[in-house]
Amino acid sequence: MELKPKFHKTFTEIVGKYGRMHEPELQMKLIQKTSPKALLHNASLGLRMFRKGKLKLQPSKLDSSTHFTEVFKKAASAGTTE
Repeated sequence: MELKPKFHKTFTEIVGKYGRMHEPELQMKLIQKTSPKALLHNASLGLRMFRKGKLKLQPSKLDSSTHFTEVFKKAASAGTTE
């Protein structure tokens, strides 16, 4: 399977879950799906970024009062009619 469909599916899952992008989770999931050996290679970079405060381990979520979930569901259902 090509990387693009994996990327798009993973991106959509994360945005749907948190209401925004969480780059560390995207990177981890893509590595797991494509090349688990690359995980060790990227671990040192992640550790350096975390030490410098450039990498958050837990994503922030949108307030439940926003209507993002409704918009996201509509967009997702519209995309499945292709």
